[in-house]
Amino acid sequence: MRSAFSLGAQVILPHSLIIMEKAVLEALGDQKPEELPDLVLHGINSADISGITESFTQLKKLEIVNCALKSVSGLPSLPSIKTLMLGDNNLKGKEPVEHIVSVCPHIEILSLVGNKFESVDDMIPLEGLKGLTSLDLFNCPLTEFNGYREKLWSLLPKLNVLDGYDREGKEVVDDEEEEEEEEEEEEEEESGDDDIGLDYLQREIISDDEDEYDPNATNSPPSDDHDFDEEEEEDGRKELGESSKRKSIEDIGPSTKRAKLEEEEEDGLEDGVGAGGGED
Repeated sequence: MRSAFSLGAQVILPHSLIIMEKAVLEALGDQKPEELPDLVLHGINSADISGITESFTQLKKLEIVNCALKSVSGLPSLPSIKTLMLGDNNLKGKEPVEHIVSVCPHIEILSLVGNKFESVDDMIPLEGLKGLTSLDLFNCPLTEFNGYREKLWSLLPKLNVLDGYDREGKEVVDDEEEEEEEEEEEEEEESGDDDIGLDYLQREIISDDEDEYDPNATNSPPSDDHDFDEEEEEDGRKELGESSKRKSIEDIGPSTKRAKLEEEEEDGLEDGVGAGGGED
């Protein structure tokens, strides 16, 4: 039952319930209650449910998670709900389970993870949920007892998934989790492609820089040393020729040497005459 006290004709709600009502109004936004298909309330410190009324006729999924709930007596009749998530609260005993079954008889997926349920007997009222196919009690004290799974499989013969596993012990991933995993994989692949592209561009830039760089080259203008070296080499060749010529003359006899010199002088005169005639 909702905790409240009256001051004259005015009903005063505890502060925690007022906070939840404000959260519901914020979630609604511009929508009308009868138009809202999903309602998610996380991290609101409230001992009971408040702000949700029977006017939420199209509500298919309701999440009230990590809100410190000790009771669900404020949950109105909502036969349209198919998925109810009440994880990480402080619910315990049969009473919350009985109320859930009475006001939401068409639930197919029920999550009570992280609550204070201590006995499999607390779940007996769930026999009234004829369409229940998935139940999650992970991290509830009752899961520490040996054989609790077998008891629940027996209690709820139409149940297909318990604590995320089917009757054969195989893990079952729901559609939402699978979609999230696929989105994460796609994001990782896209990120990897971007990294590869950047690496390729960086390698191309480095390769171009290496091609343009000549460690033996300098930025200084070409020197005249090369021309100077060529002149020195030419002079050396001339000196070597003259030296060889003098040596060959010295090696022959005096008479032959004189004849050789006279011959060279005549050749020189002829060259001079030839040069003069060419100028005319």
